[in-house]
Amino acid sequence: MRRLASWSVSMVSSSARCRVRVRWPSSSRIRSGPKWPPRVPGSAGHGTGENEYVEILQAYTRHLSLIVDLFDEYRQNLSQPPNPEGARAFLAERLDKRDSVIFFASEGSGSFQRALGFSQLYPSYSSVWMKRIWILNDLYVLPECRGRGIAKALHDRARQLAVETRARGLAFFTAHGNDTARYLCETLGYVRDEKLHHFFLHIEE
Repeated sequence: MRRLASWSVSMVSSSARCRVRVRWPSSSRIRSGPKWPPRVPGSAGHGTGENEYVEILQAYTRHLSLIVDLFDEYRQNLSQPPNPEGARAFLAERLDKRDSVIFFASEGSGSFQRALGFSQLYPSYSSVWMKRIWILNDLYVLPECRGRGIAKALHDRARQLAVETRARGLAFFTAHGNDTARYLCETLGYVRDEKLHHFFLHIEE
């Protein structure tokens, strides 16, 4: 799997606004991509200096310790009991088998590095379109880090993955009553499927 590009959001100070920077490897060849806003709200880092930035990175096995607690907290927000061991095993298997793609918002470096949010995408295909699609299954940002444009940055990186893999598009599912996610979808150009009903058959608890 070739190295994917990283997206950066530069931070200046807690009261300043931050500039979005896009950094691509020299070997990357992208047909098209999202138009990034010139500025998004930001804040300073946590003990790592004044010129902090948040990067949207692809997660690999070496990043497991950064995203396990975040993933477990995300599941608890979906009414699941705490299960850090299960979260670690699940993510380790996904990363080892490469059957999902995980991006995370990273702030700081070294011992100060932490994950502020993450997204996880699963590959699928459409028989109607006869093309690949990506299911944006998970998208989560720490409550104290919301309002900084991180969710949109994570989504834009997911969109860029779809562009890179020449997919037909992204599918995003959210619970009824999740007005925040619904608003995000609408602002990002998603169209609600009014023609199809989605059903699920429980096989195993």
